[in-house]
Amino acid sequence: RRQVGHDAPGHVAQIALLGQLGHGRIDLRFHQLAQGGIRSSQGGGQGCQRDHEAGEGLSKAHGAAKVARIGACVRWRGVDEVNGAQWQVLAAQVAAGASAVQLFDSWVGSLSERDYREYVLPHSRTALGYVPDGVPRIHFGVGTGELLGAMSEAGVDVMGVDFRVPLPVAAGRVGPEFALQGNLDPAALFAGPAAVERRVEQVLADAQGLPGHVFNLGHGVLPTTDPEVLTAVVEQVHTATARPSAGTAG
Repeated sequence: RRQVGHDAPGHVAQIALLGQLGHGRIDLRFHQLAQGGIRSSQGGGQGCQRDHEAGEGLSKAHGAAKVARIGACVRWRGVDEVNGAQWQVLAAQVAAGASAVQLFDSWVGSLSERDYREYVLPHSRTALGYVPDGVPRIHFGVGTGELLGAMSEAGVDVMGVDFRVPLPVAAGRVGPEFALQGNLDPAALFAGPAAVERRVEQVLADAQGLPGHVFNLGHGVLPTTDPEVLTAVVEQVHTATARPSAGTAG
């Protein structure tokens, strides 16, 4: 899980790119994210310790997720406090001026749907329940194409879609009542202006007919991405989705 602090009104908690849902306007907001982590439970015996050590040799995605559910010896950070102060940060963000919140789950794509429903969904639902009514709730996970339907049950308004799943396919998995967020491949930003422009056009075309769409990357901005390329993408999206101002004919 990730959380981020702000002190200015109108910010967006836990999200980098946000647009007014269904209204075509995209606002770019960059925030530093402080990544949480995985910790071993206190105790559990030598068997649990061996499982934990074995997990450390695996990739972060698979070691953390699979040892957690199979060995029951490593806990997602924050699960023990899920009904306490840790999740109240979402309500505090709104009180401080956040216009929307996003629950970003980096490693949930390592789980099967069965394990997701047992080990993660109840806690995600509780966390999002702290968000006051009327504030848009966005939920995003990496590599979660097969979990989109289940994740949409966490109490959200918008489902984030990573770059691996076309938006129309994602829409079919979550149902017509959800707006979608996404999903330009971050690697496409290195392909040159013409290729980037084509990819942006493709995402916008895929979003046609959705009940709402927040243009975003289909994961995070890669560290060596040229900021000027991001600026060009935002300008392209603004131009393509602009609506006539009041009093304008047509």
